[in-house]
Amino acid sequence: MINLNKMKLVSIFLITSFLVLQTQIGASQELVPYNIASNPWPAKMGNHRAVLQVDNPTNAAYLNLVWRRHDENPERKKFIIIHESSGTEIKNVHRIQVDNERCEIAFGPINKAGKYLFYYLPFEPQEGHGFYSKNYFKNESKADPTWIRENKLNKKSLPKQILEATCTAFESRTAFDSFYPMEVIALEEEKEQYSKKYKQGYHLFAEDRAYPVRMKDNIPQRWLEVSQSTSFSGSALQNEYYTFQIALWASGEDLRNVTFDFSALSNSKGEISASALTCFNTGGVDPYGKSFTKQVDIFGGKVQPFWIGVDIPEKIESGNYKGRITIKSANHPSRQVDIEIQIGNEVIADRGDSEPWRHSRLRWLNSTAGIDDKNVAPYNPIEFLGDRTYGLSGKEITLGEKGFPSSLKAYGKEILTQPISIVIESNAGVENLGNTENEQLLKFESGVASGAWDQHSTNFDLHGVGIVESDGWLNYKIRLKATNYFEVKDIRLEIPFKKEIAEYIMGMGLPGQKTPENHQAKWKGPQDSFWIGNAKGGLHCELRGASYAGPLLNLYKPAPPESWDNDGKGGFEIKSSEESTLAIVNSGKRQLKKGEEIEFEFSLIITPVKPLDTEGQFTNRYYHNGQDPWPKQGELDANVKIINVHHANKYNPHINYPFIAVDEMKEFVNYWHQEDMKVKMYYTIRELTNYVTEIWALRSLGHEVLGNGPGGGYPWLREHFVNGYRHQWYDMVDSVTIDASILTSTGESRWFNYYIEGLKWMVQHVDIDGVYLDDVSFDRNMLKRMRKVMNEVRPGCIIDLHSNTGFSKGPAIQYTEYFPYLDKLWFGESFKYDEMPPENWLVEVSGIPFGHMGDMLHGGGNPWRGMVYGMTVRHPWMTEGVTCDPRSIWKIWDEFGIADAKMVGYWDGDPIVKTNNPDIKATVFVKDGKTLISVASWAKKQVDVKLEIDWKVIALNASEVEFYAPVIENFQPYKSFNNLEKVPIDPKKGWLIVIEEKKN
Repeated sequence: MINLNKMKLVSIFLITSFLVLQTQIGASQELVPYNIASNPWPAKMGNHRAVLQVDNPTNAAYLNLVWRRHDENPERKKFIIIHESSGTEIKNVHRIQVDNERCEIAFGPINKAGKYLFYYLPFEPQEGHGFYSKNYFKNESKADPTWIRENKLNKKSLPKQILEATCTAFESRTAFDSFYPMEVIALEEEKEQYSKKYKQGYHLFAEDRAYPVRMKDNIPQRWLEVSQSTSFSGSALQNEYYTFQIALWASGEDLRNVTFDFSALSNSKGEISASALTCFNTGGVDPYGKSFTKQVDIFGGKVQPFWIGVDIPEKIESGNYKGRITIKSANHPSRQVDIEIQIGNEVIADRGDSEPWRHSRLRWLNSTAGIDDKNVAPYNPIEFLGDRTYGLSGKEITLGEKGFPSSLKAYGKEILTQPISIVIESNAGVENLGNTENEQLLKFESGVASGAWDQHSTNFDLHGVGIVESDGWLNYKIRLKATNYFEVKDIRLEIPFKKEIAEYIMGMGLPGQKTPENHQAKWKGPQDSFWIGNAKGGLHCELRGASYAGPLLNLYKPAPPESWDNDGKGGFEIKSSEESTLAIVNSGKRQLKKGEEIEFEFSLIITPVKPLDTEGQFTNRYYHNGQDPWPKQGELDANVKIINVHHANKYNPHINYPFIAVDEMKEFVNYWHQEDMKVKMYYTIRELTNYVTEIWALRSLGHEVLGNGPGGGYPWLREHFVNGYRHQWYDMVDSVTIDASILTSTGESRWFNYYIEGLKWMVQHVDIDGVYLDDVSFDRNMLKRMRKVMNEVRPGCIIDLHSNTGFSKGPAIQYTEYFPYLDKLWFGESFKYDEMPPENWLVEVSGIPFGHMGDMLHGGGNPWRGMVYGMTVRHPWMTEGVTCDPRSIWKIWDEFGIADAKMVGYWDGDPIVKTNNPDIKATVFVKDGKTLISVASWAKKQVDVKLEIDWKVIALNASEVEFYAPVIENFQPYKSFNNLEKVPIDPKKGWLIVIEEKKN
């Protein structure tokens, strides 16, 4: 298990083990150390300073400092010079020359000799969290003209008698802030001299993993001391995944298509095969398990590090193993680097993964964990039931003679009235595609079955491939080939829903609402899918074929699929009849030449994805406190069962990278497991902390993992990443630790593979009970992989998903494909609960039609309406100035025993409790001997409502019961009712009413 203090010591050692740098000051050469402050100075002074020595008081001192800076525009940052012991700030700073290489200034007056601290990157700190919106301080005021004139500083040459200040050290605020040694630049003159001395088309530098190459646009000064790297030696352990770097500097012209060939590493005792060596930059394995190669070109003047991995076997003799790497380029001669790895006589237990500094986890980038065709719990293997029918854990699909489903059933409820179909139409009419031919079973595994078929018409050949998965997900790819020139009026997908099922709709340009009789929409905004159904059954349809198939967040807005969109001619339509609601996806007019092909892809999910778990909803209560995840006695008394550990606290300080404070997290988990509590943690993908150990290796992959962007944000990012990134969430964890994340790439990348292995590692080594996801951008395949690797280690792990509708534009429709593998929804950020009609509550808030239940969020939600759907808030989350506290409602749950009750809502086909007002909704919780009614108002004014109860179902005698509303703090006062003929309800409020047998 990793030790945080050990990591800090290693980090400090790596930075301070080389303390000196050849730095030019004036005409002399001196050795200037790079140090770490023993105690971090105030953040507002910036992350870096130079320590200056002024030997005598003087009116003006001169400093000519070669500071070798990598950050952009050093001339635009404020200079602050302070006398160390007195704290007095120098009044005048006169800039002579300031650029990345040199700082030439005069400053004064100097009233005291001694040590002066020169802060050259001060910025404005920002408390709390969010997006960093501050900046570096603007340049200091210009020096006093009189002082400049008196000291003759406005001439081309400085006075000979002016006193020179010397730089005795460079210091960084923390080890994490340091530029040394890999971001201390070589001067342009030095690079020119080096290139003349070693006349090569490009230059090689082999580096240990302890010194990740950081700069893309310059080389570190330390490389000037290396003639040329023709060899590399390193030390590793048995069973370690060992990594190192070979960096190429294209000092002149571009390098095109750089590749690596590896020999075996061998000695007299054994061999490590060439196949055990990998270059992560030139290829790998994608998130679907497919191998790929990348062309790496290096533009003139740029630096490209290549990270190499060596898979060292566990059972290998210790000793020196030697081999060779051949580096090839399309436009330069090959070069060779001799490799020698000393393998020690010790087996490292987990390949080195518990010690991030080893970079052994880079192999996770090429992981295929969780990629297989097996079913994953809670879904059973696919069953063939005969007669073209397949069983899918409570759902059934029957394939018709045209290849598409003719029947879809959700827990016995039929969804369709007729088969789903692809329709090709011209002005002459509809093409008659014949029955399927050449049917092939491509795959039949426990989790995935697929097949292919052909159909033909007068003007088209159709080739279809269909996939069905054990969770009720279906995918179709239809390739149409025109056998003649054809003027298309429309090619469309038609899904005919049973009218009684098609009660609600979401998507097609509509929020969750009652399904209209007719509706038309065009592709605009985040619209690539729709859902139609009710709580008994439904179908989600996603139109695929774009470059990205995940949720359409506001950072991910790909163009719609070309085949469906057809340059804006495509769209959606609803047509209704007495028996059916027909959903149509049309693509509009087009001309197809003979032989021209076009592909249409769509996916379907049968809903609900699984039975509703009301018992889990009422017993698995969440403690969710971002800054302080440790529950107190009051929370324990309220029977919280699950702790969500957010990021930016001592147990999980860094966003989406939980591998640093592992010991603290493990201790936390162990403690709460002893208290019979489950612990989940915030761990997603979309953004990534700057504290990632492998961040420089990831940067070397171009924009495969880390997204491109305009830069900016928190100064650490500007000083180290410099450019080519997009800053994201910022969090001041404490006065020293500033978590500054950047956006990952907008497409699928190998970071997905790393994430899967990281999740498995956290479950296995830290014993977490699951993860809390927050607006992520991967597709359903990642959810399956997550489930599989967690089930492998700890069956029953929990995944809950949070979303902000301002960010995902309707999370229920965006994340429907995740639903089979989630346990809980928390979609409430930016939801306007008091403005949402009941249909919207049911479809977009509650999760009930999809087999899920959820929690409210924004502003604490609406507790009366929420209870109609079995929802409360998470304790004690703070939102819009409200600290959520549902404990008074939880107390009533426990007193009533709601976990054992049957929940029947107004959305059920045969509700137990009905109201005489459509703006008043009621849900009943029934158990032996008593019943709890939740009733809430969507009426605009106070009303009296009559509640009609099916007494036979609740097995109580109306004349032998009492009706009362128990007192619930911040919810309702105690109230006794003689009957439920006239219950007063205020706008936006409601009641929880108990019905039970009268006490004698």
